[in-house]
Amino acid sequence: VLYFVYSGHGNYDAEGRGYVHLRGGRFTTRDLYHHVIEPSAGDPVILMVDACNAALLVNSRGKKPERRVARRSTLRLEDHPNVGVILSSSSVGETHEWGRYLAGIFSHEVRSGLLGPADVDDDGRVTFPELAAFVAAANARVTNPNVRVNPYIRPPLGEPDLPLVDLGTATFPARVRVGAELRGRAHLLDQDLVRLADFHKGPDHQFWIALPRSDGFVIVHGEEEYLVPPGAQGALQVSDLRKRPRTRISSRGAGS
Repeated sequence: VLYFVYSGHGNYDAEGRGYVHLRGGRFTTRDLYHHVIEPSAGDPVILMVDACNAALLVNSRGKKPERRVARRSTLRLEDHPNVGVILSSSSVGETHEWGRYLAGIFSHEVRSGLLGPADVDDDGRVTFPELAAFVAAANARVTNPNVRVNPYIRPPLGEPDLPLVDLGTATFPARVRVGAELRGRAHLLDQDLVRLADFHKGPDHQFWIALPRSDGFVIVHGEEEYLVPPGAQGALQVSDLRKRPRTRISSRGAGS
């Protein structure tokens, strides 16, 4: 599987053609199709784009954008059934960042789900529908249309059951089993207090949360913290982690 991941600034030109900003200049819709999608030769491609006007970059089949179109494009996503998409917006629109996450809100939600909390059926695999449901739930109570995330998440049409991540075969240093010990809101911090994942666990939901590095983490739940020591490896249980009262510094977190 080829992953194309971009989080940053996106825009469209006077003719309505989408692009994103890379260090070497603009990366356009034509660049994406000619340098990423077409050379894949039918192998699965997953596009993750968190940028303003993300749908314009891929010519997605989401909500029809309100923009000027120079001419009908021959670059159509539906002509490539090997491509799955995870876009921060389904049409023309801005995306938003939050200082608490030190990242885009949509990027944080996607990362949170892919680390394991989006695994609804607890089979160790996060699929496109599960991620879509996770992101939808995260935004369900946001009533302001100006800041509400309106993503477009769709698996490859030729392989609809393709998992985005398989926690059983992925090379994470460690993973923690989140079971009956935790219920309700919780989040994962690294040693620098960067907030890597948020989740809201139901009473019957159980899942693994993957740890992307081995330098130590904290799972914050209510007024308690569960410490994952540096160098931890393999499968861990929340009940086996050292527990302490929530500290003032983790309560403050990053500046908002």
